[in-house]
Amino acid sequence: MSITNKQLKAIVKQTNYAGPAELNYGDGLIAKISQNTNITFQYRCRFNGKNKRIHIGKYPIITLKKARHIHKKMLFLKNEVRNPKTANAAFSTIYSCLNFCKSKFIINGSELEKIRQQDIGLPFVSGISY
Repeated sequence: MSITNKQLKAIVKQTNYAGPAELNYGDGLIAKISQNTNITFQYRCRFNGKNKRIHIGKYPIITLKKARHIHKKMLFLKNEVRNPKTANAAFSTIYSCLNFCKSKFIINGSELEKIRQQDIGLPFVSGISY
């Protein structure tokens, strides 16, 4: 059974929910519904030989459209044999974070190397204060 926004809105308006505990959208995207009408989007898959349930977010903070978008990223990562749990993460590695900072703030190579060598979380880069 496919999930619709209309269904989710109707469930949230209720005080108690007696229907199925999970609504399946397909390809592992599910909406898990508690008795007191809390709706949580999850991605159910098999990764590295183990069954996984990855939390996407709670409705209405995460809309159905946003949950589908995150789910699509997770499917792509799983097909690339990468952990789908990193789809919600802004940066999966420190290296990708540094590359983003380099492109966003135009840090030259020597300053970037200084940042890599530091052990603290918020380094000082000349001209940028935290």
